[in-house]
Amino acid sequence: MGARLFLSGSGEDYESLKLAAHSKSRHLGTWSSMKDTAPGDEIWFYVPSPHSAIVASGVAQSHANPGEGDGDWRYRVTVGEMRWIESPVTLKELRRRFPEWRWTKRARSRLPLNEAVASFLRQRTGFVPPPSAVENNHRGYVFLWNPSKDEDSFRNYEKLRADAQAGKAYSTGWICPSTKPQKGDIAYMQRTGLVDNGIFARGEVTKGSFEDAEGRRFVRLRLDSFLPLGLEISRNMLMSRANYKAVWQPQASGATIPPELSIALKDLWELHNNPPIANDSEELPERVHSVISRIVRDTGASIALKSKYDFKCQICDETLRYGAKQWYIEVHHLRPLGHPHDGPDAESNMLVLCPNHHALFDLGVPRFVNNSTVKINGTRHKLTLKHKIAGGHIEYYMKSIARS
Repeated sequence: MGARLFLSGSGEDYESLKLAAHSKSRHLGTWSSMKDTAPGDEIWFYVPSPHSAIVASGVAQSHANPGEGDGDWRYRVTVGEMRWIESPVTLKELRRRFPEWRWTKRARSRLPLNEAVASFLRQRTGFVPPPSAVENNHRGYVFLWNPSKDEDSFRNYEKLRADAQAGKAYSTGWICPSTKPQKGDIAYMQRTGLVDNGIFARGEVTKGSFEDAEGRRFVRLRLDSFLPLGLEISRNMLMSRANYKAVWQPQASGATIPPELSIALKDLWELHNNPPIANDSEELPERVHSVISRIVRDTGASIALKSKYDFKCQICDETLRYGAKQWYIEVHHLRPLGHPHDGPDAESNMLVLCPNHHALFDLGVPRFVNNSTVKINGTRHKLTLKHKIAGGHIEYYMKSIARS
C-alpha cells in the first residue's frame, strides 16, 4: 500500500471532490492517476484554489487502467472511501513542515508521497485506512517485557534511547515461544504490569527462532527507536486508533500484530515519538472564503475544562504525558467554530478528548445514544461527565456532523 498526491486544477474538481466526500456512498468514480497506482493506495487531493491546500482524501479501489480511446494516454483509477478535510492542509503548512520537499516549491500534477509526508497527513487529518486498504503481508510482532521479573534488560533506559537517537541500536536475545517471527519482521516491545503498561520500543527481528543449550526458544532483536518515558502506547489506545473490534490481547512474546493494528501503531509511534506541544493561545487557521476571516478561541474555557478532567479523555480516560508534570489532551467542539456552523467556544459545546477520539468525532463516527453515552462502531461508551453539555449542540452534531 502506498500514498499518492493528486492535483485538481479547477473549481469544478473542487466541487466534485466535496460532493463525493459528503455523499452517502463516498464514491468519487474514476480519476486520472499514475500508472502504478494499486488498490488500497491512499489518495490525497490538492486544489490550487480556493484554498491552495489538500482538501480531501480517498482510497484507490482498482489498479490504474489505461485510456481506451485513440490518443487517450492517461491512466485512471477508481477512488472510493472519500473524506472531506474540514481544516485543509495548506501548501504554506506543508512548506513549513517539509522545507526540503521539492514539490512544495512548485506544486505539480501527481506523485507518490514518502512515508514522512504521508504519516504527517494521517496524523494531521485523523485518517485511518479502512480494512480494504490494509496490506495482507504486513508482518509485525509484539514482544513482552515484565520488569518485575527482568530488571536488567532496559535498566539504563534513557541511555538506550539516547544511543538509538544517535544511530546506535540495542541488540538483544529474547525468549519467544512462537516460531513465526523471522528475520526482517517488525518488532515492538511492550512493558507489562500495572505501571506504564504499553509499547515503548521498536525495531526488527535479526534472527528467527532458535534454541539454546537448555532447549529454550529465542529470537534476536535489534531495537532502534524508544519512546519517551510516559508516552507508551497502550493496547486500548491502539485498538481505538484502528477502530479494531476483534479481541487482541497478547499473552506471550511473538504474538502477531494484525495488519490493521500495525498501520495504526506506525502512525501512533510517530505521534508519541514527536509529541505535539499544547498551545491553547494559538489562533485557529485562517479560513479563506471571498475574504479572510480569523476566529480567536476563548482559551480560558478550554484550559479550565481540560483541568477539570485532569487532562484525560472523557471516553477512554487516556492522556499523553510528555513531561514530569505535562500532559497533552484536546478539546472538541460539537458544533464547530466558524462559518457555516458558528458554534460557541463554551464548555457546553465542548468535549475533552484524546487525539484518537477527537479524530473520530471530526469524522462524525461517534453517535450519541443519550447525553451521556456514545456509540462508536457498534460499541457503547459511557462519557465521564464533570460539566453539562447542551442538548442543542448534541442535536446539531447528530443532524449536521454525525454519519447516518
